[in-house]
Amino acid sequence: MQDSVKAILGIFNRAGFEAYYNGEKCRNELYNAVVQNKHLKTLNTTIITNALPEEIKRIFPRAIENENNKMIFSMEFGNEVIGIESFHKQTYYLKNGNKETFLTIPQIEHVNTLKEDYQRKIFTINCVAQDINDEYHYEDISAYNDMEKGIIRTIDNPKDVFFEFPIRTLQAFTLMSQTGFLIEKNTLKSIHSTMRYLRNMPSELVGKELRKIMTGRYVMQTLKLMHKEGIFNAKCLDEDKKIKIMSPFHECDDTKFDVLKRFRISNEVELELWAVLFEDKKQAYEELITSHRLSEKEIHTILRFFYK
Repeated sequence: MQDSVKAILGIFNRAGFEAYYNGEKCRNELYNAVVQNKHLKTLNTTIITNALPEEIKRIFPRAIENENNKMIFSMEFGNEVIGIESFHKQTYYLKNGNKETFLTIPQIEHVNTLKEDYQRKIFTINCVAQDINDEYHYEDISAYNDMEKGIIRTIDNPKDVFFEFPIRTLQAFTLMSQTGFLIEKNTLKSIHSTMRYLRNMPSELVGKELRKIMTGRYVMQTLKLMHKEGIFNAKCLDEDKKIKIMSPFHECDDTKFDVLKRFRISNEVELELWAVLFEDKKQAYEELITSHRLSEKEIHTILRFFYK
């Protein structure tokens, strides 16, 4: 834990609030320590607290509220931007009698305990937090065990979790792409059975999650698994029309993934670049040539393979 995080935790504790180091960076640092194999890069710094939003603002007047979630703030502290989140829960699915409503922007409500806050973390490996004394707090022992074994599993019944907010089916693959962890068997089975509900999700949310998958270190094995499970055949909502979430991929084969890996064009590549490799040869050439990462010889080799 860096000094800046410890300093903020101390400020909250002295003000009478609980506060913990949490989020992707905390998770990855713990994993690197547990397996003694520092291959997960550290990401954004996040602190969670039982302080209400107005109390966070009172303690840190310069904290900026997230425009989509009043429980989340960001602020500059030293040389970095740190996220501060008030304990809260997010509800995406509502049922009133026979009427079902899928929300793309969740209903948000403050909660009082760390355990309650963990429910929005969805996957066990995300349910770890560190206090000012460097002690770790887990949702339960499965969080540590899954971290140690490199397993992606939901906290609650996976079928219910994915049905409530279908984007979570893609979030499981995002975790796999970022960490190289394996999706647990029952979780993967539930993804397969609930991915059809992506049809209720707008294409911009699907695209946002797919972009995260694309930039992961383990994107190739992730894409192959997604292809095997048939998730590229799933549909989402685009201007009231149902479209396949990634039509360029739904009929491709593993060989094409291997070619992309060979030429190392997976990292930091926009989704459109992947798409044109399966659609328009001229546009693909223009996109690749302007990326400045491949030689013209490599580009022509790729184009010959894809456009025989």
